[in-house]
Amino acid sequence: MSGERVWRADLEGLRAVAIGLVAVFHVWVGRVSGGVDVFLLISGFFVGGALLRRVSGVGVGGVGADDGTLHLGAYLARLARRLLPTMLVVLAAVVVGTALWLPRTRWSDVAGEVLASLGYAENWRLAFGGQAYGAADPTISPLQHVWSLSVQGQLFVALPLLLVALAWLTRRAGGGPHEVRRVVVGAAAALAAASFAYALVSVTRDQPFAYYDTGARAWEYLAGALVAALLTRWAPAGPIRFAAGWLGLAAVLAAGWVVDGGTSFPGVATLVPVLGAVALVVAGAGPGRPGGASRLLAWRPLAVAGGYAYEFYLWHWVVLVFALAAFDRDRMGWLAGSTVLLTSAVLAWLTRRVTTFAPRAVRAVAARHATGLTAPRPLLARAPALLAGTVALTLAGTGWFVYLDRERAASAGLEWDATSHPGALALVDPAVWPTPDGVQLLPDLLDAAGDLPATTTDGCVVGWDTVEPVACDYGDPESEQTLVLVGGSHTESFFPAFAAVAQERGLHIRTYLKVGCYMSEDETARLHDLSPYEACFTWRENVTRILETEHADDVVVSTSTRFVPDGPGDVVPGGFVDWFERLGDAGVTVLALRDNPVPQLGIPTCLEEHADAPEACAQPRAQLLSTPDPVSEAGLPANVRPVDLSAVFCTETTCPAVQGNVVVYRDDQHLTATYARTIAPALDDALGPALGWW
Repeated sequence: MSGERVWRADLEGLRAVAIGLVAVFHVWVGRVSGGVDVFLLISGFFVGGALLRRVSGVGVGGVGADDGTLHLGAYLARLARRLLPTMLVVLAAVVVGTALWLPRTRWSDVAGEVLASLGYAENWRLAFGGQAYGAADPTISPLQHVWSLSVQGQLFVALPLLLVALAWLTRRAGGGPHEVRRVVVGAAAALAAASFAYALVSVTRDQPFAYYDTGARAWEYLAGALVAALLTRWAPAGPIRFAAGWLGLAAVLAAGWVVDGGTSFPGVATLVPVLGAVALVVAGAGPGRPGGASRLLAWRPLAVAGGYAYEFYLWHWVVLVFALAAFDRDRMGWLAGSTVLLTSAVLAWLTRRVTTFAPRAVRAVAARHATGLTAPRPLLARAPALLAGTVALTLAGTGWFVYLDRERAASAGLEWDATSHPGALALVDPAVWPTPDGVQLLPDLLDAAGDLPATTTDGCVVGWDTVEPVACDYGDPESEQTLVLVGGSHTESFFPAFAAVAQERGLHIRTYLKVGCYMSEDETARLHDLSPYEACFTWRENVTRILETEHADDVVVSTSTRFVPDGPGDVVPGGFVDWFERLGDAGVTVLALRDNPVPQLGIPTCLEEHADAPEACAQPRAQLLSTPDPVSEAGLPANVRPVDLSAVFCTETTCPAVQGNVVVYRDDQHLTATYARTIAPALDDALGPALGWW
């Protein structure tokens, strides 16, 4: 949103419109507006266009050809002076806001995001972390929006390096200014085409990842640079400019309503806001005062507001997320949302004052010292300290978060001790296994999210795109009794209990596990964007064939129920029954395990917020589990051996979040490995009668 550019009041106004759309959609609509894509196009027009001019001699927006040189150091220094001070101020505010309003369970993640944002790599952190772009809520990252600035920052650096290298190589090969211009502009066009083609493919394979992918977004920025080059050779006629302006403005304003960018960008649908912005750039090009839509956008209040777009963009999401967290809201009403936007505007104005005053003050202080004048005025003297203090606060706060994450509670490194942390045992037999008071929870809330089964850490759970099964073996491989655990993360959650029973009884366990993929004959599994989970369908067909041919004499373990989103209760999907019958036809015995209750509430975060009242995080049993057990009414085939362990999760009325000093869930639906270990005695008691093994 910065860089060397020709003043275009209409495009400053377009910035204001774009940031207004982004903010309004974030606060009240919960959809992608397309405003960020407009920003990418405009940045490409100004910054990328200036690069083409300097490197190749192509004029931009009526400016004549340059000398074909680009001083990278000066260029990067200008960008740093414009972008970094505001980023540092906002990141410092995020550190403070996190300490004030967010639970400790999120501090480590925020620390990583602050560092990623400071290094302009937040988009990759979100992409590789599997975080799909989502609407604002108290649990969302306060720095999610920095992904787009990270993309721009990477392009601001990578593109000039590439263009300078190409220009140098062309000159070394004897090429003159014309050849250099042709190579540089041609390279930009080829990169834009390649990026767009890559985006089209990426959105069909993994749209949430592609949303943040710099390679899939580069075409939007490069399109702006190419439009800048085009306008040096083409002067659109007045009627074309007039029509393009109004059509472009209509496309920009309508983009968020006519396309769902959160699930389709940066694919073909992105052309709606991008081409709308291109039309507006063309509409305002040429001599004289702009007319039509460009004249409207050049209205002074809009143009002035557009000058603060960078600061406002950085602040609005931070203020929104912290406001939702501080006031415990899921969304903003009109009054509260308007207050958020007004606060963001004031902070944007103040930040501009601070970040432009501080560098001038630093230079003034240095000049006064250099000329031997009297001591600098107090206000000037404080400016360098203020800037340094902001940097120190950001880094120190982030370091503090990281330190707290590394400092584990004393109990975190201890082996499970049933006398102090009975877990599920206290629910099944409280007289024998009482819960002692004054004992720290296990795992510590900071560790709960990472309290994973060995199958995860051993690499036995295949990823979203993998279709080939991976087998892992545990226990006694020579045992005549084998349990085969198959399915997704809910089946995996029970693994620590099965592993403990296998160790005690000398059993063999084999696993076939895949992220988000339960065993069924019904192809209803969906990805984050609600498209069919094709890799799951293929993987479980491959696994089923292995079970039919290689494990006919073993016992297959899979979940038998699914929770009902938003409740109440749980059900046995028809596709599960069909799958059980298919295995029955192959002579395979199935241990059908009723799934654990799914609270659909981030339990570690809830417990952090209600440290003195963990019962506030408990859920009504009737909301999570159906009565009677749906398995008993499902008419399961004869090869199925149902096991219901509800008693280790819920009383007759509630399903606790903490039981026997052990945290039950590591997130909103999966068991902590520690708690799963404590249900082993109950599982052992159920397996014997169900299978007749003991």
